[in-house]
Amino acid sequence: MNAQPLSQQAAFLCRADSFQRWVERKLHRLYDSMDANQAAEWLRDQLGVESRRELDIPGPAREKFEALLSEYRQDLGATNVII
Repeated sequence: MNAQPLSQQAAFLCRADSFQRWVERKLHRLYDSMDANQAAEWLRDQLGVESRRELDIPGPAREKFEALLSEYRQDLGATNVII
């Protein structure tokens, strides 16, 4: 289990090129080239939060993040992606 708060894990994830490309595919390449800021904006929108810090509090946003992370890992074919 990762000891980092989920907010930090989410920030790291948004900076990962593989995550940015994954989001681009989900958006059918809406953005020409996604960057970390756009990935973070997309993630906040998907989770219904204003700040990734909200992931550190148990609740629906945390559950959505964990489900999204699971989907990302599955699509990547790597169940052990470490953030």
